[in-house]
Order: sequence, then structure tokens, then C-alpha cells
Amino acid sequence: MLLMLILPIMIVLEISFLMTESCQMYTDRGEARFQIRKDGTYGGLLGYSLDTGESFYIHNPEVHPAAHGLPEGHVPVSQFLSVPVMYDGEILGQIRTWKS
Repeated sequence: MLLMLILPIMIVLEISFLMTESCQMYTDRGEARFQIRKDGTYGGLLGYSLDTGESFYIHNPEVHPAAHGLPEGHVPVSQFLSVPVMYDGEILGQIRTWKS
């Protein structure tokens, strides 16, 4: 299981539990940043909580309307939880975890 906290500048800090070697892709890149779209949203399943301020949990994340697939080489994801981190009504980041 992998637990991530996304900070205001959207740099991913990872706390890994039973992390497999194939999940090293972001570490190999040095960091993971979410690209902000021209409309100010992040998009995709990872950006859904940041865009809406809503927490969600889903079995079969590939069927979520915001999902658009996994990067090449990513381990399969069977369950996904995302919670926005908020303070004083402002979204500061995101906590997410998933199960392969």
C-alpha cells in the first residue's frame, strides 16, 4: 500500500508500505507534479479531490468518470481512496492511498 500527501505546490511525498519495485517510477523521475490545466483544474482520478474538494473511495478505479488510465509500467490499482486536505475552506493538498 502506498500513502501520498500532495502539498500546495503539488509535489508528492511518499510514505511507502510494502512498496514494490515497479512503483519506483516517481522516485526515478525525482518527483511527481500534477500539471495544472489552463482552466485551473488538475483532472483525472488523482486530481478529482483537488478539483472538487470531495473525498472518495472506489473499487475498480478504472470505472470512475474522472479516470483516464495508468501510466505505462504502473502496477494495477484495484481500490483507491482520496481525501482533500483543507484548512479554512482552502484545499492545501491531498492524501491518497490505493491497493494493487
